[in-house]
Amino acid sequence: PLDCNGTCDNCARQGQVVDLDVTEHVRNIVELVQSGGGRKLTVNHVVDIYRGSESSKMQQLGASTFRFYGAGKKDLSKADAERVVHI
Repeated sequence: PLDCNGTCDNCARQGQVVDLDVTEHVRNIVELVQSGGGRKLTVNHVVDIYRGSESSKMQQLGASTFRFYGAGKKDLSKADAERVVHI
Protein backbone atom coordinates (compact mmCIF):
# COMPACT_ATOMS: atom_id res chain seq x y z
CA PRO A 1 0.00 0.00 0.00
CA LEU A 2 2.84 2.42 0.67
CA ASP A 3 4.32 1.93 -2.80
CA CYS A 4 1.10 2.13 -4.79
CA ASN A 5 -0.98 4.39 -2.56
CA GLY A 6 -3.55 1.60 -2.41
CA THR A 7 -4.25 1.67 -6.16
CA CYS A 8 -2.79 -1.65 -7.36
CA ASP A 9 -5.00 -4.66 -8.11
CA ASN A 10 -4.07 -6.38 -4.86
CA CYS A 11 -4.96 -3.38 -2.72
CA ALA A 12 -8.07 -2.53 -4.75
CA ARG A 13 -9.50 -6.04 -4.27
CA GLN A 14 -9.30 -5.78 -0.52
CA GLY A 15 -9.40 -9.55 -0.41
CA GLN A 16 -7.91 -11.81 2.14
CA VAL A 17 -4.40 -13.18 1.67
CA VAL A 18 -4.08 -16.86 2.48
CA ASP A 19 -0.75 -18.66 2.74
CA LEU A 20 -1.10 -22.19 1.43
CA ASP A 21 1.67 -24.76 1.29
CA VAL A 22 1.16 -26.56 -2.03
CA THR A 23 4.42 -28.53 -1.98
CA GLU A 24 2.70 -31.91 -1.87
CA HIS A 25 0.31 -30.91 -4.65
CA VAL A 26 3.24 -29.83 -6.82
CA ARG A 27 4.97 -33.17 -6.28
CA ASN A 28 1.78 -35.04 -7.09
CA ILE A 29 1.17 -33.03 -10.26
CA VAL A 30 4.73 -33.57 -11.48
CA GLU A 31 4.31 -37.32 -10.98
CA LEU A 32 0.91 -37.20 -12.68
CA VAL A 33 2.44 -35.58 -15.77
CA GLN A 34 5.40 -37.97 -15.75
CA SER A 35 3.06 -40.95 -15.54
CA GLY A 36 1.18 -39.78 -18.63
CA GLY A 37 2.90 -42.28 -20.87
CA GLY A 38 4.08 -39.63 -23.30
CA ARG A 39 0.58 -38.28 -23.86
CA LYS A 40 0.46 -34.56 -24.55
CA LEU A 41 -1.50 -32.95 -21.75
CA THR A 42 -2.66 -29.37 -21.61
CA VAL A 43 -2.84 -27.37 -18.39
CA ASN A 44 -6.60 -27.90 -18.44
CA HIS A 45 -6.14 -31.67 -18.80
CA VAL A 46 -3.77 -31.80 -15.84
CA VAL A 47 -6.07 -29.67 -13.68
CA ASP A 48 -9.13 -31.73 -14.60
CA ILE A 49 -7.32 -35.01 -13.96
CA TYR A 50 -5.91 -33.83 -10.65
CA ARG A 51 -9.30 -32.59 -9.51
CA GLY A 52 -11.05 -35.78 -10.65
CA SER A 53 -13.22 -34.45 -13.45
CA GLU A 54 -15.65 -37.00 -14.84
CA SER A 55 -16.35 -35.15 -18.08
CA SER A 56 -16.67 -37.10 -21.30
CA LYS A 57 -13.38 -35.62 -22.51
CA MET A 58 -11.61 -36.93 -19.39
CA GLN A 59 -13.25 -40.33 -19.84
CA GLN A 60 -11.96 -40.46 -23.44
CA LEU A 61 -8.49 -39.55 -22.18
CA GLY A 62 -8.64 -42.34 -19.60
CA ALA A 63 -8.12 -39.82 -16.82
CA SER A 64 -9.13 -42.19 -14.05
CA THR A 65 -6.11 -44.37 -14.85
CA PHE A 66 -3.65 -41.59 -14.05
CA ARG A 67 -1.84 -41.69 -10.76
CA PHE A 68 -3.23 -38.96 -8.49
CA TYR A 69 -6.52 -38.77 -10.39
CA GLY A 70 -8.81 -36.74 -8.12
CA ALA A 71 -6.13 -36.14 -5.48
CA GLY A 72 -6.63 -32.37 -5.44
CA LYS A 73 -10.41 -32.27 -5.55
CA LYS A 74 -10.88 -31.72 -1.84
CA ASP A 75 -8.06 -29.26 -1.21
CA LEU A 76 -7.79 -27.09 -4.32
CA SER A 77 -10.31 -25.02 -6.22
CA LYS A 78 -10.00 -25.15 -9.98
CA ALA A 79 -8.37 -21.69 -9.97
CA ASP A 80 -5.87 -22.73 -7.29
CA ALA A 81 -5.04 -25.94 -9.17
CA GLU A 82 -4.43 -23.89 -12.34
CA ARG A 83 -2.08 -21.59 -10.40
CA VAL A 84 -0.15 -24.57 -9.05
CA VAL A 85 0.22 -26.11 -12.52
CA HIS A 86 1.38 -22.82 -14.01
CA ILE A 87 3.97 -22.39 -11.28
